Amino acid sequence: PDVHGGDEERAALFLLAQAAYRNGDTEALRSLEVATRHFDAGDDDLEAAHDPEVLAQELELARIEGGVVRERLAALENCEEMRLGRLLADPEWVTRRTTVLREAVEGWERIRAEYDEKLKRLMESFDE
Repeated sequence: PDVHGGDEERAALFLLAQAAYRNGDTEALRSLEVATRHFDAGDDDLEAAHDPEVLAQELELARIEGGVVRERLAALENCEEMRLGRLLADPEWVTRRTTVLREAVEGWERIRAEYDEKLKRLMESFDE
């Protein structure tokens, strides 16, 4: 922004780079570097940008990064929170699970009532 005042695109990209740097987001920094590589490119850089070998390397890096992103996405889609979210979005599962939990609570309440009654009788027998 200091060198190219008034260039809103460069200013926005600079702010993105700052945020990525603060957050340690190296993937975002790499993407920004690729996206801004053409800024202020000299003749050598322009020729290199059209070199098939350089382009093939860039394509391979993009494929690798795409694979990493797909793996991270798959891991996120299969995490426990997402699994539970999908289950909670299923009204039939929620109904079945609620029924099972209610029955379990009712069973524990019956057992507690039985033990409370036994304890009461036991305490009364000590009082006599």
